[in-house]
Amino acid sequence: MGFLPQAIDQSASYIKQNGISLEDYLQRFKSEPDKVLGFEDGYTSKRSAIAKQFRMILHSLERESPNSVCFLRLLSLFEPEAIPIFTGWKRFDPSELTSKPSSTILQRISACITCFPQPKRTGREILSSEPLASLEATTKSITTTETMAGKLRDLSLVRRPSESRALWMHDLTRYFVSQSIPSEDRSSWICAAIDILYHTFPNHDITAKERAVVDLFLPQAEALIKRAIEGEVEKASYAKLISICGRAYHNRGAYDRALECYNVALPLFDSSLGRENPKTIALLHSIGWSYRETGRMDLCEQFHWKTLEARERTFGKESPEALESINDLSSCIERQGRLKEAEKYFLLSYQRTKLASGQKHPTFLACAHNLALCYANQGRLDEAVNLYRQTLTTSEDVLGPEAEGTLKTLGNLAVAVDHQGYLAEAEALYSRALRYYTETLGHNHLLTLRVRSNISGLFRLMGRFEDSERIGREVLEEFLKVVGPEHFHSLIAFYDVAEILHEQGRMHEAQNYYDHSVNFMAEVSPEHPLLFRTIDALGILQREMGNFATASEFTNRAFEGNKKLLDWEDPYTLMTANNVAEQLHAEGKYQEALGLYRQTLVSLEELVGPKHPHCMMLLNNIGRLVWDSGEGDPEAYFIQALEGYTAILGDGHCCTLAVSLNLCRQNFSMGNFAEIEKNLRQIRDKFQTAVGAHHPYISLTNCFLGITLAAQGSMPEARKYLELSRNGYSKNLGLEHYNCIFSACILVRVLRILGDRDAADAILSTIDLTNLFQHIPDSNVACIAAWHSIFAFDAEGFDWGMRVPLQWGETTRLRWGRKTCWREAEKAALGD
Repeated sequence: MGFLPQAIDQSASYIKQNGISLEDYLQRFKSEPDKVLGFEDGYTSKRSAIAKQFRMILHSLERESPNSVCFLRLLSLFEPEAIPIFTGWKRFDPSELTSKPSSTILQRISACITCFPQPKRTGREILSSEPLASLEATTKSITTTETMAGKLRDLSLVRRPSESRALWMHDLTRYFVSQSIPSEDRSSWICAAIDILYHTFPNHDITAKERAVVDLFLPQAEALIKRAIEGEVEKASYAKLISICGRAYHNRGAYDRALECYNVALPLFDSSLGRENPKTIALLHSIGWSYRETGRMDLCEQFHWKTLEARERTFGKESPEALESINDLSSCIERQGRLKEAEKYFLLSYQRTKLASGQKHPTFLACAHNLALCYANQGRLDEAVNLYRQTLTTSEDVLGPEAEGTLKTLGNLAVAVDHQGYLAEAEALYSRALRYYTETLGHNHLLTLRVRSNISGLFRLMGRFEDSERIGREVLEEFLKVVGPEHFHSLIAFYDVAEILHEQGRMHEAQNYYDHSVNFMAEVSPEHPLLFRTIDALGILQREMGNFATASEFTNRAFEGNKKLLDWEDPYTLMTANNVAEQLHAEGKYQEALGLYRQTLVSLEELVGPKHPHCMMLLNNIGRLVWDSGEGDPEAYFIQALEGYTAILGDGHCCTLAVSLNLCRQNFSMGNFAEIEKNLRQIRDKFQTAVGAHHPYISLTNCFLGITLAAQGSMPEARKYLELSRNGYSKNLGLEHYNCIFSACILVRVLRILGDRDAADAILSTIDLTNLFQHIPDSNVACIAAWHSIFAFDAEGFDWGMRVPLQWGETTRLRWGRKTCWREAEKAALGD
């Protein structure tokens, strides 16, 4: 019964296409034999009517277009829900990996001359005994393929949803046609389907439109390969197709699945084509990059060496292919922290290409770009910027301002200028790159999304949180559409949004995004540098939320991972070293923290120069530690950091204002409260301009403005600002957060002085002292002592200027790392 609707539909199509009446149709139906095929399930006789009308349709189709019947038989081997419409052959080497190169699979199956073999001949054959038309010719021509599909659709043998690039086949049709293939020919037909799918598989897999087409081919390829394995078909028949599947899986972030495909294909490529064959070499190249994405850099390096050696033997040491491999190898070595060794290979590639091709050749421009990126990744930003500018000028002259390679250099130049701290110039460069990328490649191209993400990061750095979050979320949504939720690009976009939320003080929202990113990254690539970067950020968040044990675990894991993978003298390692020092500082381990702060500062100054924003971050932290330990003058460090930030970022940037606030607090004990109050009000106004009225920085400033007013005896006004502080903290960080409790305790003291004990007691009842002290490490004796003084509400002579280190708002953070890209001379096609 389930087949009846489709059978009726096909009967109606038959009547329409043949221009006959219902009476004519019934007469033809009665003349057909009672049995065509047996299903061997006990219900054959009950399906006799359906089988008869189906046979009539095939007779009609064979008379009009025998090739269409052959095409229908081919389609029956695919999964029926979404059969891709073949749009011509993209590859023209049908026999390289077959066991009989003199005869293709498609030629061999042409010996099958009937679609429906009969156990008994009844005098009327189902199909003509003419040889099958060449499936190769059919699928090579887009026009022929469309014509065939149209004929099948006219008879309701397949359907094609409006504007779809896929066909749908009913189970009834698929069953009858596929069961007609003789068992001795089934393997040949499966091989034919694999061969056609290989040759018609799309070349490109970058834009959303391209990926949608590949997403039709990929599951069909996987299903055909599975059927080939089950049918014990020779592996050589599907080796090339499985290698293309590997590349498609790589593009979707399924790196382990890609490696499974590659590792099946490689021995077959080696044995059939040889290690020096260009396709075998291309496969070695792809394996190396998949290992890189999983973070298995040792295996990545091994395969890049194999690729280089094979390319040098095949193409020559000075060939573009060999020079590309040197670049790949260099970047792999660099990501393992062997920066100087990597630089040696980058320079080798640069110099060889310059001699072999000249300074205007696309390969040389790619090498110059990559050498500049090597300098930038070492923090040698001035050298990087100079080389980027030279490369960009030549690339614009030779290739044009809209060439993809030119745009990559423009985008990387913007990143380097961004890292130098020249934010206005960086914004102009990013905007220029985005305009060209959008016009040339489209709004949702992966490279366009990378630039948009960098602009979001720049706006976050500039304190333009609304714009930053809007763009960050747009980029995330685009990545989810283009590559899916578990791809590395999407996971990094989740991380980027988390950082924006984190900077705004929306801690719990940020944690959800960080957790999502970390959990999936850990599954896909447990040793990847970007995983350690995300874990590091999550550790900072946990510390700022007061979860010291969890924070310590994450921070140390990130530091050790980066140090092992990248070595000490890498910017990412140094950033995590600073965060480890901050963790030690928060735990009251001042000497350990100070030693690590100073060591990190020295290394950063060597890498990026003493005026870089990251050095200001370290100076601010050293000032905080000297202040906490009471050993030295913190003011000198704060002033140096403040002057550096002001010169680079301006006096209204959050980092500049955070240091200004630390300096005001440190000067509190020196008296002159009126001057401090004036400065605090200015800081508050600038914070409000930079981050809005509801950011935790506003609550932080309101708290110390209230304390300053209380120290001057202005208790009613002090109450006002302390209430604003507590209410703001409660919305952003929560009532149980360390900063919020600090504001609440100072407010309780002010309320008691004002005689409003009921209000004071109501607030005091919300404070969980046990929970608070559980979040303060036992090793931080000075901090614990300060809190005991705060809770002594009835004691006389309270010191309003006592030092109480806060979990949030004292440190500054400028994240190292926008998204850069390597440059190649030519864009590789999928599977090549």
